[in-house]
Formats: sequence, structure tokens, C-alpha cells
Amino acid sequence: MSISRKRLPPLQNLEAFESAARHLSFTKAAEEVNLSQSAVSRQIKHLEECMDVQLFTRTHKTLNLTKAGRTLLGGIERSLSELRRTLDTIENDRSPTVTISASMAIASFWLLPGIAEFKDQHPDIRVRVIAGDGDDYTAIQNNETDFTILYDQGQRGGFVSTGLFEEVIFPACTPQYLRGRSISSIEDLSREKLIDFEVKHLRTVKGWPDWFSRAGCETGGINYTISVSNYDLACRAALAGQGVVLMWAYVAPLAEFSNGTLLRPVAEVVNTGHVEHLVYAKALEESRPHMVFKDWILGYAKRTNEATRSLLGLASDS
Repeated sequence: MSISRKRLPPLQNLEAFESAARHLSFTKAAEEVNLSQSAVSRQIKHLEECMDVQLFTRTHKTLNLTKAGRTLLGGIERSLSELRRTLDTIENDRSPTVTISASMAIASFWLLPGIAEFKDQHPDIRVRVIAGDGDDYTAIQNNETDFTILYDQGQRGGFVSTGLFEEVIFPACTPQYLRGRSISSIEDLSREKLIDFEVKHLRTVKGWPDWFSRAGCETGGINYTISVSNYDLACRAALAGQGVVLMWAYVAPLAEFSNGTLLRPVAEVVNTGHVEHLVYAKALEESRPHMVFKDWILGYAKRTNEATRSLLGLASDS
């Protein structure tokens, strides 16, 4: 059975309405759709006549949507979102691009170093990395990214969420910092120069006092040598020999431990039981390039977990 088109208003009228409804301004809508204000007003009047319903309430200085206007705007927004997905699918079939968002630390210390490997294996698939500290589904629901790595987010309808890493945290410093010092216990560590940084997107361990408490050591006070705004700066301060830093296992610079530039001054680690998840829309399972990337990143995460467990002397998952 064919679908009737007789009740579908002219698309240019819908375009003018969507812009005016979004801005709540005919003037701004006219600028956006490159028409005069009177032309936008006429198109919306024609749309209201076609639908036999009022879409806006107009006063001298304000423009507001009626209930019907809000309903129509919601339908148009959903349709545009689906249209964008369709266009993206067509574009990806021609020249596939995969977009992934993650925290600044994960993007810098884990994701970007691995992308070169993926590109060697799949030179036809472009990868775009977005770094930021968003901690919910907003970016992926707004189609700003295909994949996102989120901290401790559960499953939602229409999305797939797969665990990548457990949150394991441990202290690290340089051999130069340890020279002439004696750190034989976690209590000794609590009296050392400790590098602090602002933990914004994580909701469990909030810094050194919390880490010591979870590791079973109550401290009488913390001797901070420096406080910085993010994980990257904290690691750089540790590499410069300025003190001891807390490192998250999945974003620890493993090469620096392998070549002896960094070491662990004590054996204690804290596993919070929380997890970083890879999240993507279930609809992406229809896209070969995206599933190729998904399979690669899960394998990359598995290898990272094996390497960090070896570094920390933890039992293997397998």
C-alpha cells in the first residue's frame, strides 16, 4: 500500500517553521533560511492554513509555540535526526569515518597511541577523536559521535554498552625522585611529596586522602608538592621528578615503566570496582566500518588490560 502524500505540507514551509520555532524569532529564521522576514511569516501562515491549526502565539514582542507547534517541532527534529543518520551512512559507505569521544586522559594516553595501529590495518577508514570530560549519553544521543567511552554508565535502550577497563589506581614516580629516600610502606608514602590534580569526571576516588583510605592507611595530613588541573600535567610533573602521582592503570604510560623511566614506589593498588564502558548506538551494527573499529578497540583494550595486570602483578582475567 502506498503512503499518501496529500497531507505533507511544502518542505520549504516546514524548514521556515523549524527555524522560527527553534529561535522563537521570525527575524532570526529569515537570516538562517536566507529569506525576508515577511516571506518567513507568509510560509508559516501557509503551513498553519494547510494544517488548519495555529502553531505560534504572537504578541507585540514575543513569539511562543502552541501545543500543536511543540508537537510539530518534535516530529521535525526526530525526522531531521534520522535524515542526518541516513546521510552519514551514505557518506560512510563512500568514504567511511568513525568518530569516538573520550575523556582527555583516555584520548591522550590510550586512544591516540593505538589509532596508528588501527590505521595501518584499515587505511580506508578515517578516525576522528573528540577529547572532553562529558560523562553521560548527551554527545552520542545528539549524533556528535559514533562511539563514546563513559565512566560507569549502564545500558540504555537503543545503545550497546561494553566494559573496557576496571578502575585500578596506583602510585608512581621516577627513580630519580626515590634516590636518597626510603619508602618501604604505604605509611612512608603518605609522608612523601604527593602530586595532586583535579578529578572532575570520576565519581569515586577523589585524590590522595581517598586513595589512602581505600588502601587501608589513615593519614595525618598530606604533603602536596604541587597541584595541577588535569591528569596529563600531573604525569608530567611526576616525570620531572617533582613527586609521586596517582595513575589510573588504563591510562598509565606503560612504555615509561618498561624502560625504567617510571616505577611503583609501593605495591598497593586500589580497585574501585567501577568500569569504563564503550557505548554506541545499536543501529551502528549495520555499518561494517564501525563494527571493524569496535572489534579493534575491544581487542586493543584486552591487550592493555593484560599489560597493566602484568605491571601491577594482578591475576589475569582469563
